[in-house]
Amino acid sequence: MSNNFKHSKQHGFSTPENYFDSFDAKLLQQLKEEKALHQVKDPGFKVPDYYFNEVDGLIIKSVSKKPKVITMPLLKKTLYTTGIAASLLLAFSLFFNKNNISFDDVETTSLETYIESDFELQDFTTFTTNDDLDITSFSEVHFSEEHLENYILNNTPIEDLILE
Repeated sequence: MSNNFKHSKQHGFSTPENYFDSFDAKLLQQLKEEKALHQVKDPGFKVPDYYFNEVDGLIIKSVSKKPKVITMPLLKKTLYTTGIAASLLLAFSLFFNKNNISFDDVETTSLETYIESDFELQDFTTFTTNDDLDITSFSEVHFSEEHLENYILNNTPIEDLILE
């Protein structure tokens, strides 16, 4: 597009003088005269017979048709391939992973930190059964009063020791 008229002060559109002043009067005068409309033999626009009687039914038919849903084959292929890949990965990880983990592999420090951090009696009972515990081994353990007193003083908060 050319910018030849970039700095021109004239806008390029012009109308005859007093054009809009007498435009209304000329238009109304022309509409009042019947001969202006009779001169037009063919307006150029034709509507088929009974068009406005049938148009409602045609519109309703076109709106009520439901479009055919086309499934995307790429999505199905992707789902099938990811499902097969996941099942193969699971099979390989189950059958070819033969590393047996024993109790000796667990670090002692990690066990100690697990036991020290909020380990309760209910947690212990979920891991053991009555057959695992030997009551006789507990009955043979003897604690001296000195050790018990030191343990209570060192591990019990002062608020629990104060009696009301």
